[in-house]
Amino acid sequence: MNVSAHPPQSAESPFSRADHPRLAFARMAAKLAVADCCTLPADQAAGLISAQPVVADRPSPPFDASAVDGYAVCRAALKRAGGTLPISGCSSGMGQPPPVFSSDHAVAVATGGAVPAGADAVIPVENVCVSADAITLRPEAAIPESGGNIRGKGENARTGDTIVPAGRVLLPPATAALAAFGHTRITVHRPLNITLIVTGDELSSTNVAAVSPWRIRDSNGPALTAAIQAVKWLKLLRSGRVADNPHTLLSALTTALADSRCVILTGGVSVGTRDFTRQAVEAAGGIVQFHRLPIKPGRPVMGAVGPQGQCLLGLPGNPVSAQILFRALVLPMLAVQAGGGNSPAADAMVHLSTPAESLKSMYWFRPVRRLTPDRVQLIPGRGSGDIPMMADSDGFVEIAPEAAGTGPYPFYSWSAV
Repeated sequence: MNVSAHPPQSAESPFSRADHPRLAFARMAAKLAVADCCTLPADQAAGLISAQPVVADRPSPPFDASAVDGYAVCRAALKRAGGTLPISGCSSGMGQPPPVFSSDHAVAVATGGAVPAGADAVIPVENVCVSADAITLRPEAAIPESGGNIRGKGENARTGDTIVPAGRVLLPPATAALAAFGHTRITVHRPLNITLIVTGDELSSTNVAAVSPWRIRDSNGPALTAAIQAVKWLKLLRSGRVADNPHTLLSALTTALADSRCVILTGGVSVGTRDFTRQAVEAAGGIVQFHRLPIKPGRPVMGAVGPQGQCLLGLPGNPVSAQILFRALVLPMLAVQAGGGNSPAADAMVHLSTPAESLKSMYWFRPVRRLTPDRVQLIPGRGSGDIPMMADSDGFVEIAPEAAGTGPYPFYSWSAV
C-alpha cells in the first residue's frame, strides 16, 4: 500500500500564545460533517442530542392552579366580610374542572388543583380557622396580594414557546418536557460513530498476566473505550491496537474512514522515527488543521479533517495526556460534530488549597483531588505516564500561562465523562 496515495495537505492556522488551545479545536469543529438525524419514540431518545426544538403544545400550567392547600377566595369579598367567608364546597379534585364559584364564598382547593374563575387568591389552610361551614382569617395572617398562591395559566410557558432548543442533550429534565408537552416522538442526531486505534509496539494486551519488563499493558484502549461508552451520543464501532508500521496504520485508518465519523488514534503523533500517525492521516486524505498546541500534557496533539468531513484526532500515547485531552478538548468538539449547540465545558471554578506554579507560554492541566465543591488539592505527579496519580484524582484544573495564586481555575471532573 502506498502511504503517499494523497499528497500531504495542511490547513494549519497560525496559533498565537494569546489563543486558547480550544480555539484550534473550535475552528476544526466548524469544518466537520455533523451527525445524521433520525426520528425515535421519545422514550428511546434519552441521552441523545435533539435535532428539533421541543415546543409547548399548550400553556404551562394549562389552567390557574393553586400553589398551596387552602381556600380560593375573592379578596375584596373577604375584606368586606371582615375576614370570614362561608365555605361553598371544594374543588372537584385533581384533573377535574373547578366548581362554579360565588365571590362571597370560599372554595377548598388542593395544591395543583384548578382555581375557579373569579377567585383572585388562595389562602393557605394554616392561615385560617375552619369551622363546620366557614373560614376565618387568623389575626396574625394577612390577606394575600392579588394572584397570591396561584400559579397563573401560562406563566411557565405559552403555547408555541420553545421549551428545549435543538442541539441539547436530552437529559431527564428534557425527557420530562417531552412528556408534558405531548411529544411522543422526536428527531435526534444519530450517535457519532467512532473508531479507536491504539498504536505502540511496546503495548501488550490487558489480559496478559505476565508481561515482559520491556513492555506495558495497553491502558489507553480501555480508558478511552470507557470514556466513549459513557456518552450516549457517541458510539464506539471498533477499538484495536495497530503496529507502528505506516502501511498497517494506513490500512486500519482507511477501513475506519469508511463507516466512522470520527477516528481517534493514540500514539505516533510526535516526531520520532516510529511516529507515523500524521503520515498515515495525510495519506488517507486528511487535511491537518493543527499539530502541536501550547498545552501540558499533550503538546503533540494533532487534528485533521477527513475526505468526507470526518474528525481525525491523534492523541499522545501517554495515558495522562490522552485522558485529559479527551475530557477537556476532544469531548467538546465531538459534541459539536454530534449536533450539539452547547459543548461540555469545565464543571466549575475552584480554588487551590495552595498556590500553583504556572508555565510561561503553555496551558497546564494538573490533576487534583476535590476537597469541597469549590476547593481542590494538587496531586504531585511524575509526568504524563503517571497512571497512579491520575487514578487518585477527581479531575484536573486548567492553569493559564503566567497565572498565579490559588485561583479560581477551571475544574474538569472525570465523572462528567
